Amino acid sequence: MIKMIALCMSVFAATASAQTQPEHLSGRGRLLIAGELGGWWQNHDNWHVNLGPSVAYFLRDRIGLGAYLTYRNARQSFWGLRQRSYDVGVSSVNELPLAERLSLWPIVSVGYLRRNEDSPSFGVQATTPGVGQIGGGLSVFSPVARNWMHFGLFLPLVYQINSHVGVGMGPDVALDWAPDTTATDVQVGLKTWIPISI
Repeated sequence: MIKMIALCMSVFAATASAQTQPEHLSGRGRLLIAGELGGWWQNHDNWHVNLGPSVAYFLRDRIGLGAYLTYRNARQSFWGLRQRSYDVGVSSVNELPLAERLSLWPIVSVGYLRRNEDSPSFGVQATTPGVGQIGGGLSVFSPVARNWMHFGLFLPLVYQINSHVGVGMGPDVALDWAPDTTATDVQVGLKTWIPISI
């Protein structure tokens, strides 16, 4: 009888342990689908809002390769000019466990970015009374398209809700480089990340 009770207790303990320790999201052969929403501060006076989906396939436990698509909408606070861009690329996705349900996910990405941005131009109108008006100001031309290379590092801290869903947030640092003009933009921001593993 005592052996039967001990056996039942050990089965119950194993079941409870399995329930409290879900399978991690980045197991070998699993596919991860994620969505992100974040804000960036660029250089001195630009603010970005970005959102987009991403996918990753795990070749080994906690090590995966992925792809992403991001839409960005930005406004420069000084001139009020807008930037709209699309970013597509590949990424390395890794999970570093910190606790039972908590882990750090370093994500390194490289991609192609197509940016449409307003181009400012200063113009002056000169007239005299009875003929016209004297004035000057800023004229905004049609958006100018430019190609950029994008390099990023995202470090979300993820809480795993169950074996399939997590929620995370972390700092996002990116460098955009335009090969034709050698211009560079640095962005620092905070993004939320919701990974779903299937």
